[in-house]
Amino acid sequence: MENNDTENSDLSIEVLNSKIEELSREIETINDALGDRQTESTTLRILLYTGLSVLLVGFILFTRTVQQAQLENMDSNLTGIQNKINLDMIAFQRNLLKEVALVKEMKKELDEIKQKEKSDESK
Repeated sequence: MENNDTENSDLSIEVLNSKIEELSREIETINDALGDRQTESTTLRILLYTGLSVLLVGFILFTRTVQQAQLENMDSNLTGIQNKINLDMIAFQRNLLKEVALVKEMKKELDEIKQKEKSDESK
């Protein structure tokens, strides 16, 4: 019976050893999977932060470009407005000179009419 107990205990020890080895392999597999996931998580964080950095830099550059375009547009609009004002002033000046010339001509005609009236009265 002792031999039988020994065989049973040897079998039990072998079964326990195989279960321990199986658990050890599973723990190693889980450990490797956790390491892989940690690496993947780190990689994803790096990609996320890189993407955010690229977006931020792109936004800053885009905003700067838009501001420069708006400033150039304002400059061209101001130049256009100044040119229009200059043309309007030149047109106003021409019209004013025409009016002055017309008034001078009318004054000259009135003076001539008055001269004729005076010469007619003198006769």
